Amino acid sequence: MVGYLYEGGIFKEFDSPFGIKSTPDYNRTNLRSNLDITLSKNLTVGVILGGRLQKRYQPSGLQSNSFSYDNVEGMISRILQTPSFAYPIMLPDGRIAQNPSVGTNIWNPLAVLTRWGTRNDDFNAVESTFNINYNLGSLVKGLSFKANLGYDSYFNSTTRRNANWAAYVYDRRTGDVTLSPDRQRDEPLSGLLVSYDGRISSNLQGGLYYNRSFGKHTVTALALGTRQLVKSPGSSQTTAPPSASQGVVSRVTYNYDNRYFAEFNAAYNGSENFPIGLQYGFFPAVSAGWTITNEDFMKDISWLNLLKIRGSYGIVGNDNLSIDGTNQRFLFLENYGTASGGTSFNPAWSRPNNGVQFGNPNSITNNLVSFISSVGNPNITWEKGRKRNIGIDASFLKESIRLTFDLFDEKRTDILTARQSGLQTYGEIYPRLNIGEVYNKGYEIELDYQKRTGQFKYGLTTQLSFARNKVINRDEPQGRPEYQKQEGKRLGQFFGFVTDGFYDSQEEIDNSPKNLLGTSIPGDLKYIDVNQDGVITNDDQTAIGYSRTPEYTYSVTPRLAYKGFSLSVLFQGVANVSSNVILTEQNNGQQMYGIQLGRWTPETAATATWPALHSRGNPYVNYRLNDFILQDASYLKIRNAELSWNVPATWLKKAKISSLRLFLNGQNLHTWTKFRMYLDPENINLSNTSFSVQSLYPSSRIYNFGLNIQL
Repeated sequence: MVGYLYEGGIFKEFDSPFGIKSTPDYNRTNLRSNLDITLSKNLTVGVILGGRLQKRYQPSGLQSNSFSYDNVEGMISRILQTPSFAYPIMLPDGRIAQNPSVGTNIWNPLAVLTRWGTRNDDFNAVESTFNINYNLGSLVKGLSFKANLGYDSYFNSTTRRNANWAAYVYDRRTGDVTLSPDRQRDEPLSGLLVSYDGRISSNLQGGLYYNRSFGKHTVTALALGTRQLVKSPGSSQTTAPPSASQGVVSRVTYNYDNRYFAEFNAAYNGSENFPIGLQYGFFPAVSAGWTITNEDFMKDISWLNLLKIRGSYGIVGNDNLSIDGTNQRFLFLENYGTASGGTSFNPAWSRPNNGVQFGNPNSITNNLVSFISSVGNPNITWEKGRKRNIGIDASFLKESIRLTFDLFDEKRTDILTARQSGLQTYGEIYPRLNIGEVYNKGYEIELDYQKRTGQFKYGLTTQLSFARNKVINRDEPQGRPEYQKQEGKRLGQFFGFVTDGFYDSQEEIDNSPKNLLGTSIPGDLKYIDVNQDGVITNDDQTAIGYSRTPEYTYSVTPRLAYKGFSLSVLFQGVANVSSNVILTEQNNGQQMYGIQLGRWTPETAATATWPALHSRGNPYVNYRLNDFILQDASYLKIRNAELSWNVPATWLKKAKISSLRLFLNGQNLHTWTKFRMYLDPENINLSNTSFSVQSLYPSSRIYNFGLNIQL
């Protein structure tokens, strides 16, 4: 099987003096093949091979740890943060304009697209699986041996070429044009800057499988061993060993007459991330079910087609260790470093920043000093989760109505988290400890209805899920007030200021708690003095809104069909979710948005929907996180819709076509939301809260028209 995809970019094509293409593009070719060979009556082998070749081009800027300008998303962020009134894009003679006074890194978006550089990513992947199946029924009926070996290789090459441009500052008052101090000359595309990244993984599984029925009894079982190695060489040769994990998995299931079901699972897994003696964890699980409608006493209830209750209980483990979103290895080991004079070798603590000094006073030599850069935790172990679930499956009225309901909860313990209390009595940075606890509970409901009246068919599928978590234990700094603690609140809970409208006058400001965060003026947000100490400080921040993870997810899908025509629409949405994305102060910019048209002024004080606007240099008291800035990011979308027609077979008979289906569909057709920014609340970047639009790619409304032909 071979597949090919081409996608163009969202930018227009502009002329570039350096030959830079401003329109990004993406090409992907997929290859996949399956081969099964029967070597004997009891022995079969198989090979599954897959591959992907991807080529992506993007107009590019510089690469930085703090900002991302070398991809399309970074370019979009530049455009979003540059006010249209900041400066003319080009001077009448074609020179690039700029205004350094607008803000930090607020560069000319046309120059960014056509004069900054290029980036080409070449990615290839090879995914392979080799399997063997040997029937051992001659020894034990129902017994077989199966083994799989997976070998995957991923490689990416990134080629960058940088450029630069001369920018000119236009003075609107005098008409003078001067060379910008930070963009003083044109620099054509440089030589190639190439970097590499890749990953190689292998996965071996092998074990015994058993499946046999004895009258009304059916028993299945397996005993499986696994081992996985992952090598990430990165851009240069490294001596780090592959990441390794291994374990043994077993499962036994029992079914009596399709009425009573039971299952037991057990896993004994080992991970390199823990010290000897703590590398392995035992994780059992048990489940049971009862199909009540298969009982004799239910036979006369014709309107009830299926009623099954089920439940499960189990323990799961997690060995993925991360600090601030970055995966870590060997946190049980101590790390060492060296430093000499003038080097601050442990920036987290105030230590002498020089090494050992030798020599006479007129000729002192600084010598290297060894130090502990991070303390290991010899007791680090698996994060564990206790999961419980109870559910019901039912169908009614000749299966025209189907219902699935699940109620679940989970308590996670031994979560790796930072130690924050008692730091003043310890001379090093605490290692991460398995002291965190989180409780999560919720439910899922799915209801489906379908009906047929003659040639007219219609149906409706609805789905609703709810999940809410609460931090049970998280070590927090001593002296932190209860209202600022994360314990007892949801993961990712926003903390900020509570507001009480706008200040209407200077007199009201003078008679209110003094705002030590900055100088307030009439029209500014009025913050509540939560701790009632007479002043507004960071100590008045408290829990506001929700988190970035929605608590509710729901969907509704109506369907209609008549004489070969069919129509379906998927409505999907989320609720109980918050976002703190406000672009006004991104990179100290001066961008303006439609939501600010309702700004406070003395004339609009009674109807204002936005705080008073300030000139540059204001301490931005209005834009500190608060319950006015924090937004409701709930939404309801028409996720997709499709209209199709199956051409009658009698029309196709002469053309020797088995079937012909025409379709028209669309994706992301409309969004209803209270989100005040023009961004799609679903696509907000969550990994960089300081620059929330840094990795933003706008949602696209997509339409497709096509046909499916079978000969």
